[in-house]
Amino acid sequence: MRKDNILHEDELLRIKTLIDSANDIAIISHRNPDGDTIGCNLALRYYLKSIGKNVVSICVDKMKDYYLNFEETNLFVTDADFLQFDLIISVDISSSHMLGFDDLEVDLSIDHHVSNTKYAKNNFIAGDACSTSFLVYQIFKYFSWPITRKTATALLLGLYFDTGSFMHSNTDFETLHVAAELTKLGADKSKIVRILFRTMTLPQIKLWGRILEKVKMTENGVVVSVVTIDDVKQCGAKISEVDRVIDFLNMTEGGKLCVLLTEDDNGIIKGSLRTKNDEIDLTAISKLLGGGGHRKAGGFGIPGKIVEDTTIKIVPN
Repeated sequence: MRKDNILHEDELLRIKTLIDSANDIAIISHRNPDGDTIGCNLALRYYLKSIGKNVVSICVDKMKDYYLNFEETNLFVTDADFLQFDLIISVDISSSHMLGFDDLEVDLSIDHHVSNTKYAKNNFIAGDACSTSFLVYQIFKYFSWPITRKTATALLLGLYFDTGSFMHSNTDFETLHVAAELTKLGADKSKIVRILFRTMTLPQIKLWGRILEKVKMTENGVVVSVVTIDDVKQCGAKISEVDRVIDFLNMTEGGKLCVLLTEDDNGIIKGSLRTKNDEIDLTAISKLLGGGGHRKAGGFGIPGKIVEDTTIKIVPN
């Protein structure tokens, strides 16, 4: 079954009505932002600004430095007076917790997470889409909104990120078709690949080496590693430079799923989950731990610190 019209016509028309009736618009990306939520935010931002809307891109967390190579990512803010906006849009956000703003009323949520809690006034969710950027592309195509070179690059960034550079099982004919169309429209794929996967600082390389050195695999095929604040400091790295090493752990032969536990300096252990196994649903596992995600990728955060012994433990503060 083709997913070209993954959102129903009445849903699409409702999205357009909300946008047409607003002048001051906030677009929110989820905390600890990734390529999909950033790409969707940028694509909508570029278009809405081009038709005269006042647009503010917001994310409670600062993005990784390498994302700043994409046009206008430096204009994201971490907070705002939300009363000034006629329309508040969230992109790629499955729950109100991931907004990072308490008791915020969102007017429009566009998302592809099966675990979406439908926290917004209007929720446009397609759990079988490979990424939220795929949905935003469908919105652009349905209304014949122009897709410029920078818009195409932003959408391809989201598509490329959430499919694991087209290696995850959510990559199908429609995914590759959209990627081809975006490339035809001028999307800079080489820039995306270079920024996401082929550029690392020396401290980051040292940190990844330490994480990979600690890898263990249980009898049940769970691949696990940890990174502590001390590891980060001793390598002269940033905590954000842990990002993406989880995909290397997921390559372990014989591994059914992999877990990376990262200790931050706020007393929180962040867990990242990945799997290649079609019988494992990380959405369910992440929800049990208070997090969220997809079938193949998930995450969670719990208070505590990492104590390394003969086994790996998380202990309360």
